[in-house]
This record gives sequence, C-alpha cells and structure tokens, in this order.
Amino acid sequence: MFKKPFSFEGRIRRTEYGLSLIIYFFPAFILRVAAEAGAGASVFVIFYIPVLWFLWAQGAKRCHDLGNSG
Repeated sequence: MFKKPFSFEGRIRRTEYGLSLIIYFFPAFILRVAAEAGAGASVFVIFYIPVLWFLWAQGAKRCHDLGNSG
C-alpha cells in the first residue's frame, strides 16, 4: 500500500484511495486554517502544491484501476 504515492503510474484499490482522501483532508484543513489566520498566501501555496499533487496522483491511479485514463 502507498507505493510511490506521488507517481501517476499504476493502480490502487478503493481502500487505498479512501485512505488517501482521509490523509489529504488533514493537511488541507491545517493549511487552510493557517492561511485564514494570516500566515501568508505564498506559504499556503508552497505547502499546498505537494498535497494537491498527492491527491491528483492517487485519483489518476484510481482511474487506471477502473479502466479509464488518468
């Protein structure tokens, strides 16, 4: 489970995709709260890019598992 989580190649099952969504929501929530508290937009963007990359990669793998292109 979670082999190469930032890669767009491969397949994942529903369980790993569900865990990926749960994992995504924690850092995304923390970053949004920090951005609203006034930490600065540039800091928000810098730390949010890897979080989004992780979510997109996991979504593409799930599409591959369903027989669609990522």
